[in-house]
Order: sequence, then C-alpha cells, then structure tokens
Amino acid sequence: MNSTNYMALAVVASLLTACGGGGGAANGPGNGNTNAANPVNDPPAPGSTNTYRTINAGSGTSTLGGAILNAGRSVENTTGTITHSDGTFTASGVSGSGDLSDGSDFNLSNFSYATDVELSGGEIAIIGISTEPEDIRSSGTAAYTGEFRGQLADTSLGGSTTVLNWDADIQINFSGDGDVDLTFEGGGSSLIDTIRIRNATINGNGISGGTLQTLNNGTTNNITGTGVDLNGTFFGYNNSLLLPAEAGGAIQSNDSDTDISGVFITSADP
Repeated sequence: MNSTNYMALAVVASLLTACGGGGGAANGPGNGNTNAANPVNDPPAPGSTNTYRTINAGSGTSTLGGAILNAGRSVENTTGTITHSDGTFTASGVSGSGDLSDGSDFNLSNFSYATDVELSGGEIAIIGISTEPEDIRSSGTAAYTGEFRGQLADTSLGGSTTVLNWDADIQINFSGDGDVDLTFEGGGSSLIDTIRIRNATINGNGISGGTLQTLNNGTTNNITGTGVDLNGTFFGYNNSLLLPAEAGGAIQSNDSDTDISGVFITSADP
C-alpha cells in the first residue's frame, strides 16, 4: 500500500450479502470450516437469519456503503454496489476496481471479512462483508485489536509527513447508543505516540462521532484539537462470541498546521 495515498482517500465499505449467497467461503474465525479444499459458508448465527461469507468467497453483487477521506481533508459518505468474484471486485459509487490483495500494508491473514485495497485511481479502501444491523448487540461489551495505517502531516516542521504503522485497540459497550473507545499507538513520530477517540457511538452497523485526544510520552498535547471525523463499520459475524467478527474504519483530524489521517482493521478478541 502506498502510504501517501491515505491523504487522498480512505474508504470504509460494507457488503450486505443475501442469505445463503452462492459460492464457497474461505476459512475464517467463527465459521467452523475445517476443510480448506472444500470451504463452506458460515451458518446463520444463533438468533440470526443471516449468513455471512468471507471476503474472498464466491461471487455476486452486494450493497456498498462507506466513507471517503478526500484530499480536501473531509469525510463524506458514499453508496453504490460492489460486484465481487473470487478475490476481484468492481465498485460503483467509488472509482475503482481491482484485486483484493493489491497494495496491502495489513497482515490480512488476521482478518476474514474486511480487507484493504488500492483502487484504480490509487486511493486506499477498506471494504468488507458488513454485519447486518439486526445482528449488532444491544448489551454487553467487547474488545477488538488489530492494525492502524495512517500518516501525520505537519507544516510547522517544514511540511514533513510521518507514516504511522501502529497497533489498534477498540473497547465497546453495546448498551444504549453504544460507547466506543478507540486507541491507536506506536512509534515513528516526534510529535505523538498515541491517538485516542473517546465516546464514539454506534448507529446501525456503523461507528461515528467521539472526541479526539493525542498524546506524546504520556502527556496530552492535542496537536489537531479534539475534533475528529470517524467512520467505522462492523464486518461479518463470530458465531462463538455472538459478536461482529471485525471492525474497520477511517479517521481524520486537522488544524491549520497539522493533519492526521488513516484507516484501521480490527478483529474481536476471544
């Protein structure tokens, strides 16, 4: 994945797959597959009438939803359809088609329902099989861990850009409107080593809102203020945990001198 593309575009996309969709499914968390040569679709989750395919399973056309982090440093929603077949895709509503393995900076062996791709225009996208809204829990808590890929651009340092290949952690309370805390941590920057988003909320199968906090060596500095554009989506379903299997999204925050942007993919902890 070309890290400079994060400033241009990050899409968090979801594929709503019809029950019993055609084609086999790759092995993945919670799907009960034991024979890689003869994979099958996930069975419906307990209490659910939905069947979830993994990202490379079969072929078909699904609903696309997501967000674009554009060059104007703003987040906007996008809608359309995505036609996928054996690891390739063509998407309307965004300008792109290609192979699901193109340009990956993520360890995608850890994820079964979401993936990053590089679109035909060089933009970066997160796409996946989204969790149906009725399968989002209304109570209980969960933790998700994974990876964050982004960049920090700072004109006060002569226009320098720092790539952020960090860890991602999400803590979720599903009660009420949901309470979602996201933490991204790592090295490589002299300005920050932690990004926190607190008190984001759940709407359907999406995550949005929240207050941004940036830290360096344990000290809050809030280099872009406390405002943040966050667009996240739940992906797939873990039949053992009775939770969405994965969560991914895009963030963006800026002031007059500094811009933070990036995308993330996480999976539910056992």
